[in-house]
Amino acid sequence: MNRRVLLAVTAGGALFLVPWTLWLAVQLPNGYTTYEWRLAWVGFDVLLLTGLACSAWLGLRRRRAAVPVLNATAALLGCRVSVSPHPSRGKSRTRSHFTVES
Repeated sequence: MNRRVLLAVTAGGALFLVPWTLWLAVQLPNGYTTYEWRLAWVGFDVLLLTGLACSAWLGLRRRRAAVPVLNATAALLGCRVSVSPHPSRGKSRTRSHFTVES
């Protein structure tokens, strides 16, 4: 993959996660079956945002450290995609259910 395309996708992902994380902070309930549900999801997205932003920053500076950071961020993205919150259809906007995609 072209370096510039990879950096653009990485930086774009980081920029997209800012409003998404803020939306989650407002929409997700504080507790579900476990406590501090909102904190867990927002914290995970902040970690993902940090990984994407660091990857883009390191890549722009052509640092070798970008490779392990990108690997860790890819693993986080895989976790994020496999279990993601979706608003329940036809129910209250504050309720969510989780789907596990294979």
